[in-house]
Amino acid sequence: MAAYIRKQLRIPADIQDAANRVAAVFDPDSGGAETFGVCRLGPSEEGPVTHYLANTLIDPDYLPLLADPAMALAALNQLADLRDRDRVTLEDVTAFCNGVEIDPPDDLERVGVGVAPAA
Repeated sequence: MAAYIRKQLRIPADIQDAANRVAAVFDPDSGGAETFGVCRLGPSEEGPVTHYLANTLIDPDYLPLLADPAMALAALNQLADLRDRDRVTLEDVTAFCNGVEIDPPDDLERVGVGVAPAA
């Protein structure tokens, strides 16, 4: 078993679906398809949601591959085959690689935290 490490990954909101398809492959457990969605970020607590943040486990050997979508695609699809999971497309992997920030700065607010729900 790989020695997984915990990393914070932040993605722009407009690639959420693609990022979740990619995470469904690299996440060592079965919940990867919902990796990006719980922690919504934006310029203020009121929003709008501009990014999603995940605190997730990842094999550190995959981190350098995120600089090259073609290499990441090959590695992720090999992993998908090993784990009997859906393969990812170059379009999804390119969006993820170009948009993901690893251990991003703390420059956005959690949207909806401390905001009273509408009546």
